[in-house]
Amino acid sequence: MVFDHHQQIEQTFADVRAAESEGLRRLAQKQLGALLTGHSLAESLATSTLRFSCAHQPHRAPATPPAGLDATSNAQERVLP
Repeated sequence: MVFDHHQQIEQTFADVRAAESEGLRRLAQKQLGALLTGHSLAESLATSTLRFSCAHQPHRAPATPPAGLDATSNAQERVLP
């Protein structure tokens, strides 16, 4: 759906450029304006929804400790070979 909407916007830009009269160009510009406004609102909603959902995710510790560590060890205490 997003890809289709981008193709529709591209086609409407082409319609504006290809308009043979000022009246047709103005009509295509109005259609383009409506598409771009809708697209902007949709992107704004999608990104704000994504930011909200990411900001409110509970931060959980991993269920199992990383390889080489047991549940009571501290990663800073490991000695590297």
